[in-house]
Amino acid sequence: MDSKSYMPIPDRFWEIAPEADRFLVCYPRSGSRWLRLLLSDIAFCLSDLDPGQLYERRYIVETGGAPTHHNMSAMDGFCPDIYTLIQEAGVERNPAIKPSLVSVFRSHSLASLDQCPGCRVIYLFRNPTSVLLSYIHFARCTGHLGDDLADLEPFCIARVEEWVKHVEDAILYMETAGERVCMVRYLDEVPFSVSQVGKIVAILGIPASKILISQALVRFEKLLGRLNRSGCFAYARGSNQGQLQSVAGMTPELIKAVQGRIKTTFERANRLAVAAD
Repeated sequence: MDSKSYMPIPDRFWEIAPEADRFLVCYPRSGSRWLRLLLSDIAFCLSDLDPGQLYERRYIVETGGAPTHHNMSAMDGFCPDIYTLIQEAGVERNPAIKPSLVSVFRSHSLASLDQCPGCRVIYLFRNPTSVLLSYIHFARCTGHLGDDLADLEPFCIARVEEWVKHVEDAILYMETAGERVCMVRYLDEVPFSVSQVGKIVAILGIPASKILISQALVRFEKLLGRLNRSGCFAYARGSNQGQLQSVAGMTPELIKAVQGRIKTTFERANRLAVAAD
């Protein structure tokens, strides 16, 4: 994978958001939708807005009550997805959010941030076996991966190689960027901890107290519980507990190859990640 060509930020983005200097970056299927939701919750609270509406809308979107393109960036505008913004040709920020709370933009490309030296970056990574499991489900739901088992192995190997290169590039970025960047691991039981979110908001310049963060995490965990009780999903949302063995056609040899390829990079990323509580 060439990091310069992997899902680069289109030039159009810098035209419609020239002041952008805060970014959430991750490899796809790494749980950034949940971190975006938490950041929007905090921004709403700091702006004296009710964050409950965010969770209700997210529930509707996740359970199929709204088109897939009708995502949270169109709803609150605080932590939008860059690629969606390009499609919609504009940045629509909720005018009720305090101007002092600077928007955070989600991207899958670190290399593109060369155009914004000195920007603040949160790099989110997740257990790569969970990423792969989520990617398989996503690709099958969207028709990018069929039921032909002969296609499963090359799909998995390609995604694993992408993930390894993406995270290794992030590790190199971390080693040279200093205190304006932090690497955060999506946790196993509950995606994020108070200490992790505390570090994230500090990097992004969001003045959130531990109490506010704790309250946001409680609301977020209630949403996950509600989603998992809905009966709409084949696997638990917000958890890293899914097993590759559950995928039809996933052989022990393929699982072993995946685990062997990711082991060293995952361990290196864990050593750099913000500590949990």
